[in-house]
Amino acid sequence: MYKDYKPNPLIISRAVELWVEMLSAPKNNTSAVLLQFGYHLRKILMNPFAPCDRDKDDGCRDYPRELRFNYHPCMALLRAAERSGLKMKSPCKTNMWIRGDGLEVSAEYGAPCTFHYPLRDGRWLVTSLCGDDIDKVFRLVEDGVLTTDLVAATAAEGS
Repeated sequence: MYKDYKPNPLIISRAVELWVEMLSAPKNNTSAVLLQFGYHLRKILMNPFAPCDRDKDDGCRDYPRELRFNYHPCMALLRAAERSGLKMKSPCKTNMWIRGDGLEVSAEYGAPCTFHYPLRDGRWLVTSLCGDDIDKVFRLVEDGVLTTDLVAATAAEGS
């Protein structure tokens, strides 16, 4: 069933935090530039697309819900970088989908998707798990039965 999307400030803040972290690699970007980039990206993500922030003007005024860097940044990342003076380099083949309940991120070539879900206590659950039973996983993490970083825990068990 279709549900209107309205940006969740908590999830948008996490998206901005992850992109700032991913784009901080070029050492000639100062913390002030990264802070400005975060400010502009958050502003873009919290508001319906302006025609100049879309990859094409198709008349849609929806909120941006996908951020990608596939050899070149998508328009939302590009505009935030231009407005802040950020020098963009990598992360090629990185996609982020902004959902009502969290984020889905595939960082760089062939990387598996990880999901970032906010927990009630302010922590984030980072996992490759998703689906109808994810609320049960939330409860197990919040009760201390599982760790919040299920991706790292799964990778450690496999080594």
